Amino acid sequence: MRPRLKNPISPPITSASCKTSENIAQAQKKACVTIVLSDTDNDLKSVQYTLWIAGICNKTGIWYKDTQHICIIHTGDWINKWNPAPTIVDYFQILQESAPKKCGVYLLQGNHELELLKRIRQGEEKRLTLRQSNFIQRQDILRVDDGVLYIHGYPSFGLLGLLKQIQESNKNLNDFNDLFRKAFYEGQYALYLNETGLELVGDIRKASRYYLHYCQDGETRGRKISKLLTSLGLTTIIHGHKPHMLTQIDDEMRVEIPGIRVINNDNQAKISGLGASILDKKKQIIFVNLKEMYLAGGEKAFQKIICQKIDKMKNALL
Repeated sequence: MRPRLKNPISPPITSASCKTSENIAQAQKKACVTIVLSDTDNDLKSVQYTLWIAGICNKTGIWYKDTQHICIIHTGDWINKWNPAPTIVDYFQILQESAPKKCGVYLLQGNHELELLKRIRQGEEKRLTLRQSNFIQRQDILRVDDGVLYIHGYPSFGLLGLLKQIQESNKNLNDFNDLFRKAFYEGQYALYLNETGLELVGDIRKASRYYLHYCQDGETRGRKISKLLTSLGLTTIIHGHKPHMLTQIDDEMRVEIPGIRVINNDNQAKISGLGASILDKKKQIIFVNLKEMYLAGGEKAFQKIICQKIDKMKNALL
């Protein structure tokens, strides 16, 4: 039986007053293995199937009670901006709020979530309740953990400059999320009124050209960004937003951003039926996709392999 949603408290949509992120952050400190989802775009079946393959949820997407040391991060576009499904919002809220004590769920906002919230504010979208809209807005824009930057798209120079300012203020890089919510949603100069906010969360259309652009000092923007990421203690980026044919791409920007491991996690899970990157704190990666399932010999064998690898990751770090 699905757990019931808690009685919703509906603060103004401009307020991020929920402590959900703080609770999840405490859970993530206890997590050894992170399962990263991307760009499922209103598709519940691929999410539930992927979590079942990983051995952490049943086939209806409900946590197994004995699941421990798992963090789920969705890098954004978990809902469709043009046809938002209330059932999707409700499912992810249940998944987040019912996570076992040593587990957590981060749902990042992608361009679909941000543009959807903009349409709600302008009165163009009325299919979601106030509770559901508030839930979407409370979610983070990015996540930093153990040298990994989780973000919807590609990090812009402007975004990393803001993170550098946060670092120099001796604050946690994840504090960016509260600052972004205020800048994006509040006041007459709110970023949702223009496209600036979308670029901040990685909505860069031609990433390779963006990073290979030469600056006035003769150095490419990508090399500057590589140095900036290194100074922030970030060695790996995991993102979605740019669909690839059914598999993930490892070391995607080796030329454009030298020295930084960039993983494109958008394997079109909505089409293929499953997709995730699974990593431990040592940044060992397992890719979940149809190609890997085929090479493993089918669903049953693949699930066994994935579960064994996750257990091995946990045992090595506990």
